[in-house]
Order: sequence, then structure tokens, then C-alpha cells
Amino acid sequence: MKIERIQILRFKNISNITLALDNANLLIGGNNAGKSSVIQGIHFAISALRSARMHGKGGNLPATTLGVNQFSFLPTNEVMKIRTGSPMTQDSGSQFSFFYRGHNGNEDEFRLYLYRGKNANVSLSYNKYSEFFDQASDLTRPFSVFVPGLAGLPLVEERRASSIVQSGIAQGDANLFLRNVLLRLSRDPQKLTALHELMDDIFPGFQTRTTFDENVNQYINSEVRLGGFWSPLEMAGTGCLQALQVAAYVILYAPRLLLLDEPDAHLHPGNQKKLVDLFFSLSQTAGTQVILASHSRHVFDAVSTNALGAIHWLEEGRLVEDERADVALLMDIGALDNFADLASEQVRTLVFAEDEKKTKLRTVLEANGWNLENVEFVSFNGVDNLEATKVVVEYFLGLGENRRAIVYRDGDCMTGPEKAWLQEKYQQTLPENAVMYISPLTDIEHFFCTPGHVAAVAQIDDEEAQDIVSEVVNNNQGLLGAKLGKKRVDLAFKALKSFAGRANTENLVAHGVTFEMSLGKLLMPRIVQRLQDHGAAVADLVQPSAALIREDLQALAPE
Repeated sequence: MKIERIQILRFKNISNITLALDNANLLIGGNNAGKSSVIQGIHFAISALRSARMHGKGGNLPATTLGVNQFSFLPTNEVMKIRTGSPMTQDSGSQFSFFYRGHNGNEDEFRLYLYRGKNANVSLSYNKYSEFFDQASDLTRPFSVFVPGLAGLPLVEERRASSIVQSGIAQGDANLFLRNVLLRLSRDPQKLTALHELMDDIFPGFQTRTTFDENVNQYINSEVRLGGFWSPLEMAGTGCLQALQVAAYVILYAPRLLLLDEPDAHLHPGNQKKLVDLFFSLSQTAGTQVILASHSRHVFDAVSTNALGAIHWLEEGRLVEDERADVALLMDIGALDNFADLASEQVRTLVFAEDEKKTKLRTVLEANGWNLENVEFVSFNGVDNLEATKVVVEYFLGLGENRRAIVYRDGDCMTGPEKAWLQEKYQQTLPENAVMYISPLTDIEHFFCTPGHVAAVAQIDDEEAQDIVSEVVNNNQGLLGAKLGKKRVDLAFKALKSFAGRANTENLVAHGVTFEMSLGKLLMPRIVQRLQDHGAAVADLVQPSAALIREDLQALAPE
């Protein structure tokens, strides 16, 4: 059996969505886009059918009825509230449709309706004579395995009956029964070999051995071999355990559907692609279709470049057209969650900023006359990735007319000539209507450490503020020098790598670290402490003042 499409109606934040499935299917989108709802909804529907058979229910009409405690898996204890918008009623609830190709090769459809029954129970309406129900409700083999991320592995695990293990899988507690699964695989040499071969591709030299003697042992003993050494299963890395869990359950049970919520979360980027390769291998050898949610651009690349992979972009509980060819770059720089904000017609100015704490930058810009009503901020991992910045800027500018982008970069202990060279390099690369702004100060916090700003916020005279700032700089030369040295090394290998006029760091600190070369992140809390020591009631320097005003920032203010 192969599932062609799945339709979900009125479940959690999903009103109506239809997924056309391939071998591996990636759900992408920002927070609250509906990725987890899709995965939970599919598993909930399958588990409801399994629960119906387990408790002796069945039939066409009247509908099967289950008590809340009879469901093997629930996305919430308040099951009546799973319906989108309002609780389930006796006339309306959630619906799940599975379009599949059965043993005869023809496409068929299976529908499951859930709505409120009598006595606060849940009524289910479905065709118990269909091929889909027969397989989905099979109590000897899980039709779907749901892995909601590795929540932690228990230190000990008793041997459990197959029915208990499968029930645990249905409940989404796969991590609690990993040793039981490995024990069963250890007694099937062919399947154990398949497990080792699959895992070896991600973790070279990987092996596992699991033993249990019911006459001697109370707990299952399971070990893994990595790097030439055997160690207890629970001592393996989280990424290794995540991959092992996925591979072990699929090889043992060969489920039709493998549902994964961010399975790459604990894997090194280099192994994330290998994990996706594992999914494709499992889909071909075991016939398992994979549906996973992820924010990783490495996972995105691996799925999107495979002919048997499909990408499903979700936004506010609905599918949107894949018009974003550079989604991978959006995820890489951290712009994914507010993509909808970027595409809004109200946004006319986009500010790219290195710092995730945008409050400081907003304060500086507002002090310079910026009206931020139609301005959107995007935090990302380093503007030194010039190509990534260029792609996203171009995409944003292409969404409509009269848009512009400002790329903010910290000064990062650069000299004047270095900033000028880097400014020109960026400006030549960026499209029209995009401006590169390199701060004249070391970082955004530095704006709030100038003597003029300190004097204004603390309501002291300029001379006293100058003495406090100078005292902090002089008393922290060792720390400031170490951080400056690290910044300069980073610049030499990244932003200023090809600049022949790069300054010598030793010359910059020959007479000590100056205020101009000091990192504001280090200065600001120490200045606040000195102000408090002097009796000033200042808890935070991030406040507006006339000292924050700079002509170059005023010139960039939105009209």
C-alpha cells in the first residue's frame, strides 16, 4: 500500500490541508505554521483506528464510540477541543481522508470522521471493511510510528510484551522502549545486520549488542560500539540515539508511515544529510513513507534535491505555493519564522541586523527619527555570508515596488580604512535600494556606552561620565584586549580576508585598548555597576537620548 494524499479538516490550527505524499516529505514553515499539527493529526487518526479495533468497536453506521481514556494517542487531554475554532459537537468535528493505492493498484479513499458522542465520548465514523482500515488498525504491526524528538532515554528498561511495546509506540513514547526493540532485532540476524549497515553510514563502525536472560536479568542490557569502544546505550550521544531509534523501529516493524518532529535537532549538520539519506533508504527497502518537520537548511537541501522527496511549505495552518526558491538560505540566516512579515505589503523597509536583541537597535533608530511602523527586522547569523544576504535582500525587494533594505553590521573593532573597504565591497554586491551600514562603534551596545549618553541617562555632568567610562575601560584592559584579539582573528579569516591594508592588531593595542576599540557588550554592565556605586539610580542604559543621534542614521530614516 502506498498513500498518495492525506487530507486533514478542522484539526487544531488546520482548517483544510491536503498533502500529496512522496517517499520523504518535509514540512517547513515558521513557528505555529502547523507542522506539528499535521504530524500529530495523522498519527491521531491512525491511532484512533487502532484503538477502535483494540476495544472491540467497529462498523459502518452507527459510528464507533470511544472514551477519552481508550485512545492510545491523544494530542491533548481535552480531546473535544481538537476541532479548529470551537469544540467538537455531535454534528461537526475533525475529518481525516487517506487516498491510497491498495493491492489491486487502484486508488481508493478512506475517511475517518470524529465528533462528539454521548456522555462526553468521541464518535468515529469509518468503513471497517476497507483495506486501509484493515492495515491501519492491525494490532500486530504499527501502521505509523511517531517520534516527537528524543525526549530522553531511561537508564533501565524491563522486558515488555510485544503488545505493550506497540502500545507505547502508538502513544508516541518510542524512546521508552528502544531497548525492547533492539532486543527483538538482536534475535533476527538479518534485521540486525540491516540496522548496523544503515547506522554505519552515519556513524562509521557502529554496532549494537543487546542481551536479556529472563532467569537472571531484571533489565535489558544494551550496548553500542562507537569509535572502537563499547559503552552502555544511554551513554551514546543524543544524535546517535535519535538516528538509532528511527532506524530500529522501521527495520523491526516496517511501518507505512514514519512521522518525525525535528529528528535532526541533535545531529551535526554533516550528519543531517546522512539522516535524510537514511529515510530514503528506508522508504525503498521497507516501503515506509516519511513525513518530517524541520528548520534545518541541510535537511531541506537533502530532501529538495532528491527526486523522491517533496517539500510542503506551511503558513498559519495552510499550504502555500512554493515560490521561494531560496528557502534554504532563509532558514540558514534565521529569517524563516517571520517570513510572512517580510512578505507583508505593509513592510517597506527591511533591516538586517546581526544582533537577535533588536530592542537596542530599535532604540537607536527611533532616537534618530525613524518611524518603525513599516519597518521589519531580521536577525541572522553573520552578515559575512554576503551571498546569503544578497539573495534574501533581492527576494524582499522583488516582492513589491518602493521597498528598500538596510544591512546593519557591527564595527567589530575595525579601523576606519577597513570599514570603508568592507562598505564598498558590500555595496557593490548588494542590489539597488539596499544600503550597507557599518557601525562607527564596535557593536550595538557601544552606542549606549558613550560618555554623552551615560551623562544624559544618569543625569550627571559630562566630565563625571567621562571619568566613569574611562575608569571601566582602564580597569578591564585584560578582558577587553582578549576579546579584541579574538575579533581581529575572526576578521582576518572572514570579512577582511582579502584586504591587503588590514591593520596589525599589536599596533592597535600598543598603548592599551581605547574606548573606541572596546566592546560595548563588556562595557555596558560594568558602567551600570559603577553608576550605581556612585549613587545613580540607573538599571539600564538602553534608553533614548540626544547622544544617540548620528547624521548617517538620520539620513537613512524612512520617509
